Amino acid sequence: CCSSDYDEDWIENIDICEHCNYPIEPDSKRQGLIRNGSEVRDPLVTYEPSSPPCSPMQDKLVVALYNYEPKHDGDLGLRKGEKLRVLEENGEWWKAQSLTTGQEGLIPHNFVALVNSLEPEPWFFRNISRKDAERQLLASGNTHGSFLIRESETSKGSYSLSVRDLDESQGETVKHYKIRNLDSGGFYISPRAPFGSASPGPGSSDGLCCRLGKPCQTQKPQKPWWQDEWEVPRESLKLVEKLGAGQFGEVWMG
Repeated sequence: CCSSDYDEDWIENIDICEHCNYPIEPDSKRQGLIRNGSEVRDPLVTYEPSSPPCSPMQDKLVVALYNYEPKHDGDLGLRKGEKLRVLEENGEWWKAQSLTTGQEGLIPHNFVALVNSLEPEPWFFRNISRKDAERQLLASGNTHGSFLIRESETSKGSYSLSVRDLDESQGETVKHYKIRNLDSGGFYISPRAPFGSASPGPGSSDGLCCRLGKPCQTQKPQKPWWQDEWEVPRESLKLVEKLGAGQFGEVWMG
């Protein structure tokens, strides 16, 4: 693999034989290359172990809970049930891309919910207390049997069922039930009437005060404030009478 008869053209930056101190010819060195899968490696070179390629971040998919008409440059209209991919979360306005139209824009974060979660369900109310559940169920538009599922205030990771009922002595009232988990999967309120999802569903009555009716009605949430939306356009103000002036400016009645 080495020779005393070498050409000076390839003498620079080559390996020296440890036995005879002559340069190792490039051709003979190349014969020692080994193949590792589809990659050819030199056995005389130390290689750092390569890490497997990182998998891309999983997309965050959401579904629109309400319709939303765009009102500003850059925001994106929504249609109830439409699915979107979240591109960036920045405060109360998220940048998203519609999986239906491919368009991108800003959307109000409280108008969407995660896909494959309980949040899109009409009977699921996430962040409300027992008192708030009673107030909403007793509001106009709901009737005997109206119900909702909410996160338990006392047991983290558990759920509670709140149902509007008509009591002979108390009149319209709301009764609450703890939803328990089965070891074999599923849920139950009454052990003799288990159910598969977190809600027993309309029409169920086993172990309850009454048969469940329609989910509690809810109002569309207020959209978050747009950037600089709190500013009042100067041209919309009508100055009637100057009341005074000070270090920070004038005071007018309008």
